[in-house]
Amino acid sequence: MKTIPQNALIPLTELSRLLSQLAENKEPITILKDSIQAMDTYSEYFFSQPWPRKYHYNQATECCPTDLDFINNQQSEALSPMHLLCIKKNINHQNGFTPIGFLWTLWALNQS
Repeated sequence: MKTIPQNALIPLTELSRLLSQLAENKEPITILKDSIQAMDTYSEYFFSQPWPRKYHYNQATECCPTDLDFINNQQSEALSPMHLLCIKKNINHQNGFTPIGFLWTLWALNQS
């Protein structure tokens, strides 16, 4: 079944608020909706493995070939492929979603 941990919804909503401040004329609810729609559209990438039990810094900040393929081949115009990758790498069962991890993943991607 294609689901995210329920405790990820509030932190994802908070992330959407932050991203809406960076995007002109984009409401937080639109960003959240676009994120969930992208997860459904690219479900093979997002749901190919179970979500980790807890957050792991190394897993969240290192890209595997599947991640790089996703970034290079993703066609969504609504959200940045790197933002979607950062969302995927920071969803886990313990915290739901780790917002600071999103920023660490984004930083690591920009360093490579």
